Amino acid sequence: MKIWIFGAALALSACGNATANTANVATPDAAMAALPWAAFYQKANEEYAAGNRDEAVTLFYVGQLRGRIVAACGNVPRDRDPALLASLNESVGRVMNEYAGGSPAGWAAAIDRALAYDVANPDPNAASAECRAERERQRTGLTELRDHILANVEQIREQRTANGLPNR
Repeated sequence: MKIWIFGAALALSACGNATANTANVATPDAAMAALPWAAFYQKANEEYAAGNRDEAVTLFYVGQLRGRIVAACGNVPRDRDPALLASLNESVGRVMNEYAGGSPAGWAAAIDRALAYDVANPDPNAASAECRAERERQRTGLTELRDHILANVEQIREQRTANGLPNR
């Protein structure tokens, strides 16, 4: 299954520019809460390819948050979850963040939706005391990223323009 998810991530990186569906952006449903963190990356790929890019960014950040927690607190070999997380962040993360950066307000909103989803649907795969502490540390880091984005909107826009990337 992990190979398939990675393959989907690589395939996504070659996708063209689908029209973004920014209306009525929803958060992932509660039924996804018990899924492994990598399933959120897979669903992000599917939503992105379908043109639901803002939803995809939210799903990506839920998956990244959960993946970082498991990689940091789980007793997993470095060549499994941590290696998969690094690969998915490089492939899927690059696509999601490039899109998200085009609208810093939308980027911050996606992070807020991911954080809200995490509060409402804690990851049962990371329920140990060690994981709860790591969850708070990772949530703090994601909140700091959101705050950095909002504090540097003009710099982000200028850098994107200089790099030939669109701003929305």
